[in-house]
Amino acid sequence: MTMFQLELEVLVDETYKMKDVMNLLESALGEMGKAVKVGALVICSPDEHTLIQAFAEKRDLRNLEMKVLIQSTSSADVVNYTEVISLKLKEAGYRVTLASRGQV
Repeated sequence: MTMFQLELEVLVDETYKMKDVMNLLESALGEMGKAVKVGALVICSPDEHTLIQAFAEKRDLRNLEMKVLIQSTSSADVVNYTEVISLKLKEAGYRVTLASRGQV
């Protein structure tokens, strides 16, 4: 079975805003399906073929990056969920970019 994935990076200019972004992502994922927070990770499965993970990742010793990984067996679902999450973040004033290109 083919798996498609995209990784988004939320551009956060100040580290102290990371918690706000994580709370926003937890809320947005909760609107798509059941969101479960495990430490600094939020996971959601909005349908039986898709898994979405939001997490902070260390870039170097001082900097963290906020990432959202969307994985699905449907490329259309990856695109649709990417659009929904990106719009929610943009509405809240955050910029979003692709951290990785789609992988198969």
